[in-house]
Amino acid sequence: MRQTRMQPFFLIYLVVFTTLISGNKSTSLAFQTDQEQDVEETQKRTVEPVFRVSKLTDAESSPNGSAVVPETLPPVSSGVNSSKPSPALVPTPTPTVVPTPIAAAPTRTPHPLDDAIQIANDTLENIRANLVDYTAVLVKRERVNDVLGEQVYMQIKVRNERDTPQGRKPFSVYMKFLKPRDQAGREVIWVKGQNNNSLIAHEGGGVLKFKRFTLDPDGWLAMKGNKYPIYEAGLQRLVEQLIEKAERDRSAGMCEVEYRPNTTINKRSCSMIQVIHEDRRPPYEFYKAQVFIDDELQLPVRYVSYDWPKGGQQPEVLEEYTYINVRPNVGLSDIDFSPENPLYRFPK
Repeated sequence: MRQTRMQPFFLIYLVVFTTLISGNKSTSLAFQTDQEQDVEETQKRTVEPVFRVSKLTDAESSPNGSAVVPETLPPVSSGVNSSKPSPALVPTPTPTVVPTPIAAAPTRTPHPLDDAIQIANDTLENIRANLVDYTAVLVKRERVNDVLGEQVYMQIKVRNERDTPQGRKPFSVYMKFLKPRDQAGREVIWVKGQNNNSLIAHEGGGVLKFKRFTLDPDGWLAMKGNKYPIYEAGLQRLVEQLIEKAERDRSAGMCEVEYRPNTTINKRSCSMIQVIHEDRRPPYEFYKAQVFIDDELQLPVRYVSYDWPKGGQQPEVLEEYTYINVRPNVGLSDIDFSPENPLYRFPK
């Protein structure tokens, strides 16, 4: 009777005991598997290199053209006790860097205009740095619509554009015509950005001398008898135009260039540069041009260009500009470029 009653309890106990043993074994196996995986992954991480140095030592792999050397990292700790030590990371020796040779800048083919362009650039740098303003008498003669005009004499005042402690001073021009007689007394003022960028003028004689005109500097009335608008006037713009033309002509082909010292303009010692284009073809604008640079002032005081000769005749003038009695840095002020200046004769 006792054996029969204990048998169910014994069976239940046996089932429970077997289940517990199986569960513990499964849990133990799962834990062991995870641990072995951690060890395996850690060993892999410690064996594989952190950087592939061979890809980084190539000079082309760096933006600045030099090899990239990675910093040495400390060995990765596995966190597992093992009789087999983890392989230590051996610092990679710094590779010998052979600098990539820098390609030399392309050299320009020597050209007869090279020295002239250098002189013009030096002159322009001098003007921008040192020439604040100036007065002079400008004598100009221009061929307009294939008609060569007469010489026009003007008393001029010019202030170059620049920053000052009082603010930025705009490019400013005042002209008073001296001759020929039919233009004498005419006054013209143009200040960049002022008066709606318009030109202020009045005539010197007749009923028009009592009227003040506000003109578009590019309009037909302001351009009548002129090859260039007033904002192209002055020594700085003259040099800038010479450089532009010389660079353009240099690219177009060869020409003849002559450098002649000991020349004279208005009893002042000058050096002359002469350029000749034998071929009459674009982009050349003249057959011969001459620039005279004042030896003391280091400023261009005369520019003249000539057309290609026709039928064995002497070349005719295309345009000429001569600056006489140049006085640099005389301290011109805003009133010198105002029609309200009491010394001027602008009508109210």
